[in-house]
Amino acid sequence: MGVPQSSILGPFPRPILIGLLTECKIHKYVSHFVAEGIMQLFKKIVGDRLRMRFSILLVLSALAIIQASVINAPTSRANLNVGYVTAGDRLLYSTYVSRPAMVNAVQRQDLVYRGSIGTRISAINATEVGVSQFASAWVIAGGIRANNVTIRFQSAVGRGYYYNVNIWGR
Repeated sequence: MGVPQSSILGPFPRPILIGLLTECKIHKYVSHFVAEGIMQLFKKIVGDRLRMRFSILLVLSALAIIQASVINAPTSRANLNVGYVTAGDRLLYSTYVSRPAMVNAVQRQDLVYRGSIGTRISAINATEVGVSQFASAWVIAGGIRANNVTIRFQSAVGRGYYYNVNIWGR
């Protein structure tokens, strides 16, 4: 008995394609439409004898296309790393900066470091501690090769932040 007309490639590949498309956060109806389009294209290109040989190729091609279109959530944190720590540098300043979450509020805090006249900053590291709360940190004044730096920390709406700050120099 041959393959039913409603299922071009048999019962195996269609659920896989629909499952892959659904897993990639594509709308249910769109994933069904795309899977059917791939199946119809496959039917036109490949004859009955070659279907089984190319079914794996079709599934792998669909997987590659879908994987290329997936937008992953950011895996990196909003850390601030400016400059390099080299031999002869010492830790000039180290502290923790934090704010608890506040409902519907964006919180900002400036950290100011003022070194002596002979001090030169070579590296600034602000590392987010704990679970990411999607905060930001950036230099707004001074910085590398200066003797002072002002770092601004800003939370996401309704979130807080917790950073470990290290300033290195000579």
